[in-house]
Amino acid sequence: MDLVILIIILVLVICLFKKFSSFIYIVGIVDLILRTLSLIDANINWPVVNNFIEKYLPSSILAIINNNTTGVINTLAIWAYIICLGIFIYYVFRTFLKKR
Repeated sequence: MDLVILIIILVLVICLFKKFSSFIYIVGIVDLILRTLSLIDANINWPVVNNFIEKYLPSSILAIINNNTTGVINTLAIWAYIICLGIFIYYVFRTFLKKR
């Protein structure tokens, strides 16, 4: 289920924006949102929210990759994820440095 949701989001972004940078931004933003929700789940003791987050949301894109792939495909997907996040960090720094 997690993988289906992630693929739908990525396909929509690619179809709507048609830019490589948009794809990179959405990967970074989705990962940040998932990690933030995972942090909220770990630190806030509110059973309704905790149950919802644990049941329906993965902890990160990396967790989705590890849950749905194995072997060489897993390794390639992890490296693609690392490269996407590296490019995301480059885009963020480039944006901040341009505004100076």
